[in-house]
Formats: sequence, structure tokens, C-alpha cells
Amino acid sequence: MSGPGPALRGLSAAELAAACGELAAWRGAVVLDAVPLDIRQAAGEWRFAAGALDLTGTSFTLEDRQESDRFKPLEARGAVLTLADNRITSAFDLLHPASGRRVTEVTLVHDLSDATGHANIALPGITFGPGFQPRELSELAYGVVSVVEGTVTGQGRVDWNPQTVTSSGAFSTDNLNLAAAFGPVQGARGTVVFTDLLNLTTAPGQRVEVDAINPGIEINDGVVLFSLTDGTRLMLEGAEWPFLGGQLTMQPLLMNIGVAEQRRYVFNIEGLEAARFIERMEMSNLAATGTFDGVLPVVFDEMGNGRLEGGLLSARPPGGHVSYVGQLTYEDLSFVGNFAFQALRDLNYNRMEVALDGPLTWALLLAL
Repeated sequence: MSGPGPALRGLSAAELAAACGELAAWRGAVVLDAVPLDIRQAAGEWRFAAGALDLTGTSFTLEDRQESDRFKPLEARGAVLTLADNRITSAFDLLHPASGRRVTEVTLVHDLSDATGHANIALPGITFGPGFQPRELSELAYGVVSVVEGTVTGQGRVDWNPQTVTSSGAFSTDNLNLAAAFGPVQGARGTVVFTDLLNLTTAPGQRVEVDAINPGIEINDGVVLFSLTDGTRLMLEGAEWPFLGGQLTMQPLLMNIGVAEQRRYVFNIEGLEAARFIERMEMSNLAATGTFDGVLPVVFDEMGNGRLEGGLLSARPPGGHVSYVGQLTYEDLSFVGNFAFQALRDLNYNRMEVALDGPLTWALLLAL
């Protein structure tokens, strides 16, 4: 078969000698040059009648042609295809081979006269949980997210002509829980829009709302902005949350997906209330007032171990008050030590800085 545009090649068949109108078996492979997806191990039944070729009961494996696969092979079972009036139409479901879970529904049209066509892709709802994770479909997400629970829905479209292939899509979730490199995430929801679905590229400014993230202390009701390029580079464009009476924002960060690397998340803090911070940290032996601003860098190494590195909170004028309300447990303190504890029982301050360093245990070093 030849003509303008993408070539259809690699089609082989067996038992094609059936009389017109009768069913016969066939098997083969189909490769469309311009579309980076291959159909392998295809088999089914065919019939030619009334000027139309019908393929029914077809099964095949869909593979990514890229050198580094963006997704793992999927299987189609019970696919149908009709060739009539120089036009191919087809419909099939793509399944995860091991579990048989339906991943997508596909309808396809290709015009042989001008080599144009399109495929509509529907994701009616794929649910992730203990027995089925995104890693079953692609290795790209592994290392960025894991232990995903929730359902994703959406749709996409691929168009092709003799010159180019374009694709797009939008996928949504109402409630997704997962473990991320920076801590567990609860209640993620939103829609992600792809401008190049085949190459897993989004428009800038994708927005996801999150009920809670816990990188060491839980922060609630946040918004995360990001973009994805070629399925390999995740740009965290920013994020913000209300935080202990103030606001927590994250500086932009570029992440290479699937690469073991050190990642540095830098959070800016504005208007943190000391009383709410003490309450959240469950420091029942301390009481404090005052408002703080500062920066909180959280660094994760290649193994995913996190630490605070150079964090600093500074009190706003006019300062505040700190008191130690617990019991003194050391009976033989020196004079200086005893004096320090007594002073801390009722201390007004004009200036205070809180240094945050070390593993994500939130140990504090207070410098007055």
C-alpha cells in the first residue's frame, strides 16, 4: 500500500484464501511511520463482503516506539476494524496485560486517500490502589510519586496528516492520595491539560489543589502549579498554603523524572504565628506569642532522605513573649543553667531568630 503521508507497513496475514463473505484467520503487525506507536502480535478474523473488509475479534499489543518507553505495552482484545470506501474505522479497548484492567477506550478513523486520520482516547476511570499502581503502566512516575490511591478520568485525541502528528488531552481526579518525594499528599484534585499527549507535555500553569501535604509538619489547603515536558522534566512553578496563621509559598523547582538526584525545596514563610506553631509542634511545655517571617529549605538526597538546611525564622517588630511552663527535670543545674531556665519562664523579646537545621525532626535552635 502506498500513497502520500505516513506509510502503513509490516502487515502480514495467514489463511487469507477464504471465499468472499466467509470468516478467515489473520495475524500480523502494523506500523504507521508518523505515529510513534506500533501494533504487534495482531490476530483475529476477517471477512470481505459488499465491498468492505471487516476485521473482528482482533487482539494485539500496542507498544511505544521510543528508545526509552513512555508507557509499558498494552493489549487490545475484541477489537473491530472496517475498511470501506478507502476509509478505515476501528474501535477497541486497551488493557493492562497482567491484570486485564481496562485503561482506555479508543475509536480511530484513517482516510487512505489523503493519509489523514485521528484517534479519540477515553479514560472512563482507572483506579489505583494496593493492587495496581501507576508503575504498572509507566516507569516515568516512579521516584516522583508512589503508593497512589484514587481514580483518574479523562480524554485525549491524536490527529495526523502527511506532514505532522498532533495530540492533546485532559485528565482529572477528584481525590487522589499518594506518597511523593517531599512527603505524603492527601486529597489532590484538579485537571491536567496536555498540549502534546504522545510526548507527555502540558501547558504551563497546571493547577492542582491539595487537602494536605506533610514534609515533616502537615500543611493544609494548598495549591500547586506545575508543567511537564516530554514526560521527563517536571517544573514545579510554585505552590502556596495558609500556614499557622500566615502564608507558605514554594519557590520554583525543576525535577528530572526517573533520575536519582538531590532536590532542594525552598519555602518562604510570611506571618507565622508563634502560638500556633508551638501548638502544632505539640510543645506543651512552651507558650509563645509573636509573628515570624523566614525561609525553610528542605533538601532530599538521592535516597529520599530529607533534612532542613539553613532554615531561619525572624520575628517581626515589636517581638513577643516566650514562657517555659513545664517542670524543671534537672535538679543539679549550674547557676547559669538555672538562671537561663528561670529567665525563660517569663521572657519578653524584641528580636528573635529561630534556626532550623538537621533531619526532618524539626529540632529547634533558638538564638536570642
